[in-house]
Amino acid sequence: MKKLLLAVAFTVSMLAGAQNYPGENIELIAGKEITVLHTDSNQKHGYQNFFTDEKMKKTYKGKQGFSDYAALVGKTFKVASYEPYTNNIGVKRYKVKLENAETGTLYLDYDTQYSHTFPFEVKGGLAYPEGFFCNKAAEKKSDNNDRRYDFPYINGVLLSYYTADTFQYMIFTINVPAGKTFPATLLKGATLTFDNGETIDRPELVLPINNSDNGLVASAVFGLLATKNEKEINLFKNHQLVDIQLNKYTRKFKEGFTLQEYVKCATK
Repeated sequence: MKKLLLAVAFTVSMLAGAQNYPGENIELIAGKEITVLHTDSNQKHGYQNFFTDEKMKKTYKGKQGFSDYAALVGKTFKVASYEPYTNNIGVKRYKVKLENAETGTLYLDYDTQYSHTFPFEVKGGLAYPEGFFCNKAAEKKSDNNDRRYDFPYINGVLLSYYTADTFQYMIFTINVPAGKTFPATLLKGATLTFDNGETIDRPELVLPINNSDNGLVASAVFGLLATKNEKEINLFKNHQLVDIQLNKYTRKFKEGFTLQEYVKCATK
């Protein structure tokens, strides 16, 4: 158990940057100081979308849109300004102007949809406005008195919840990459691990394998009822999900803070 807790604590420290992700609310980092974080992926491949020119054509100390890891890791920038633009396939993005005495002015091509495009720690953290997370829930088709709300998909997890006059139940739809070949046998078993070392286990849960735009994914559906699963719901409310295991397929979950806030909103 001690080794498990130490491993979880290490994972949490590595993923703390997810709490600094502004998403579509780029104004949250205006004038802030941000420091480039280490990740294993960035160390291997470099950092993406740092440029030296306003037109974002010249990669900073790298090539093909990837800057060298050593040239950026640990450096602190001030967010001087930002402006929206639409790229050549019609997707809204932001050009963020960054200032640092050593590197000079750089420009970050920032995608609001994916947290990995913002590999920073924000000095002092983000000051989220009232309702920031709860306002992201979108109402879907309702049946009778039940109303369904979906939060945005984050790092392979979709949270939906249902209410009548009060919270009734929530459903987590969870996907994990599953290689390139369909397994020969039916897969079962799912485990969610939280930052305090506690887990939610579903050893008999059947895991469909589906095609996605990025290859095969194993899928799990966790349903939690207000009248039956109070302990597990409180685990989501009071702690951050850090690790997902679906049969033999695993992923480190990078959006534990955001998911925790979504659960708090759903159960108000």
